[in-house]
Amino acid sequence: MASEPKVCEFCDMTAGVQTQTTILHKTEHCIIVNDILPKFEHHFQVIPLEHIRSVFELNATHIPLLNEMWDAGKSQVNSLIPPRKHHTVQFGFHIPPKTSVHHLHMHFIAGIQKWGFSRVWYISVEDLITCLEKGLPIEPNENGGDDDDIYYPKKLDYRC
Repeated sequence: MASEPKVCEFCDMTAGVQTQTTILHKTEHCIIVNDILPKFEHHFQVIPLEHIRSVFELNATHIPLLNEMWDAGKSQVNSLIPPRKHHTVQFGFHIPPKTSVHHLHMHFIAGIQKWGFSRVWYISVEDLITCLEKGLPIEPNENGGDDDDIYYPKKLDYRC
């Protein structure tokens, strides 16, 4: 007998089944919630309603979704983060295997860092969209760099 698939806590959240988390904003294709373990003064997640396991399942057809997620996050910046902290806002995704929930979600962080937030195994939304637009896979840096686990878009000269 096949084992039952594990329940996705983010799918429960987007479907309104999980009621412990307050949805701060909802669009046609995504929701915004507070991170349950905030590592920055302001730490939110933008979660697509569609279950997408990770950045590795994305392709160019997902760029409109990523832009909607990014736009939703940016619109929340004005209502959730004091203007003096807008310059510190960053948007991005963790990359497997360094993901704690296997449902794509974009972090947006700003302000003072409370405790560790690794940017290793992390890609900014800008770099991810660039990789998808150019059809470039996200792969480990073949040259090593400071940390062999840092990801780069293949054939681009900047880190992502």
